[in-house]
Amino acid sequence: YPYIASTITDFWRRWHISLSTFFRDYLYIPLGGNRSHRLRNTFVVWFLTGLWHGANVNFVLWGLYYFLLLTLERHLILPRLEKIPRLLSHLWTMLAVLAGWSLFYFTKTADFLTFWGRIVSPGLAGFADLEAKILWKQHLFFILVAAVFSTPLLPWIRRKFKEPIRQLENSPAGGVLRTAGVLILLFVSTASLVASSYNPFLYFRF
Repeated sequence: YPYIASTITDFWRRWHISLSTFFRDYLYIPLGGNRSHRLRNTFVVWFLTGLWHGANVNFVLWGLYYFLLLTLERHLILPRLEKIPRLLSHLWTMLAVLAGWSLFYFTKTADFLTFWGRIVSPGLAGFADLEAKILWKQHLFFILVAAVFSTPLLPWIRRKFKEPIRQLENSPAGGVLRTAGVLILLFVSTASLVASSYNPFLYFRF
């Protein structure tokens, strides 16, 4: 669950574990790891991590963004994060991660600058835009669902009510509910695809 992390370092321990492990084992450690030239090794890893996602400049900048962020966190920010409430360190991490995703998403510099221009505009004018309000209403349900599934809330509920859930799963009613749930998800997903415009999978661009 990367989105419950309270530091950038913790976020990357949880996010894209296979890619992170590959770069650590086959690039970072052979270059010297933490033993020698740590700053250089970290730079090379994050530069190539950005390049791995695509040759566009925004991916390279995204990789360098995390190189800078992790370096600053290790030497300056982390000691301060450890002294503040976890909620505040979590908010800092999420803001930094979301800023990084905007750099990852926008392939054109002009679009990236326009996006952030609206975000930081006086009075948050970008959020008052009619189109933004419409999109917010259209996607609110999916945002809430994504927020729930990005946390360990459901596993916690399952552990908390382990016995009642087990009994329900083994009952005829449990089978009916499970089937109904799958069908509802299928219907909602299909309806969403039909209603939306063509939007190719992000990684198809690479």
